[in-house]
Amino acid sequence: MRSLLISMMMAGAALVATPAGATVIICDGANCVNTDENVLVDKNDTPSNLVTGSTQSGVNVNFTSVTDLLIGAANGQATIDAQDGLLNNLTFSMLDGYSFGSAIFNLEAYAGNITGEATSVLLAYYDPALKTFGTLAVKTNGQNFFGIYGDAGERFYGVTISGDPVTTGWGQLKQLRVGGVGMIPEPATWAMMILGMGAVGAAMRRRKVRVNYSMA
Repeated sequence: MRSLLISMMMAGAALVATPAGATVIICDGANCVNTDENVLVDKNDTPSNLVTGSTQSGVNVNFTSVTDLLIGAANGQATIDAQDGLLNNLTFSMLDGYSFGSAIFNLEAYAGNITGEATSVLLAYYDPALKTFGTLAVKTNGQNFFGIYGDAGERFYGVTISGDPVTTGWGQLKQLRVGGVGMIPEPATWAMMILGMGAVGAAMRRRKVRVNYSMA
C-alpha cells in the first residue's frame, strides 16, 4: 500500500514543472520554525470528511481526509479527531487563493491503548505541485511537533499526513500554526493542487482496512 501511495503522489507531482534548487525543510519541535498566527476551529461533534477553520486573520482553512470521518474536537486552536479514534490520513489546506510560508503542527498520540498506532507517518506537501517528503518517526505517547518551511521563500498550499502504513494512525492533529499567509499569485495553482489531492485519494481508496480499538 505504501508503494502504491508514493507512486500516485509522484505521478501527480510529475505533471507540473517546479523550480529547481528549492529546498523544503521538515523540522521537529514546538518552535522549530517561526509562525505568526493560529488556525482556529469551532467545536463540532458531527463526523464529516471536512472540517473548516480559519486563521486569526480570517483566512479559511480546510481539514479533509480520504480515510476518516473528522470531528472538530474543541473550540479555539485547531483540534481534529477521527470518529474511530485514529487519524489514518489528514490534509490541511488554505482556501480562497491563499498560501503560507511556514507551519507547525502536533500529531498527538492516542491517549490510551488502541490497535494500529503509527510509529511513522508519510508527509507530502503542495507547492502547488504534490511533493512527497518522506517518512517521519512518531511516538505512540505524547506529542509529535513538526514544522515545514523552505530555505528560499517557498510557498505552500497544503500538507498531507498519512500513517505509514495507512492502516495505522495517530490520535489528533492539534495546535496548527502558520506563518507568512498570503495570496496565491497564479490562479492555475488551484487546479494543480486538486489534481494532487485526487492522486492521494485514489491511492487511499484502493485499500482501506478497518482498525479496531479498545480503551485501556
